[in-house]
Amino acid sequence: MRRFRKLIEPEFLVNKSAMEYFDSWGGRCYIYNSELSYQPTRNKNANAVNLHINMEIFTHDFNGKYIISRAEIKNAKTLGVSLVGVFTDPDSIYTIFVYENNNT
Repeated sequence: MRRFRKLIEPEFLVNKSAMEYFDSWGGRCYIYNSELSYQPTRNKNANAVNLHINMEIFTHDFNGKYIISRAEIKNAKTLGVSLVGVFTDPDSIYTIFVYENNNT
């Protein structure tokens, strides 16, 4: 869990409540985002967000190849990831964005 916390630590710099939530209940392994709630929702059209993660940890410690998101990532170029697919269906509650890590 310490390595995963290092991965999501950049978000904690802008989202103190997520840090407190994770630190008090570290049994969750998903990426927090101050612009997008982690609570379940049926909102299919999420606004684009900036993703705050440590890409070096994602790449080297987790061998991260893909990021799957329910929102478009505004800072994808800065992170070094490329959009490879957008998946949706009229019966689906989410639109899914898939990004590939270019840093591998």
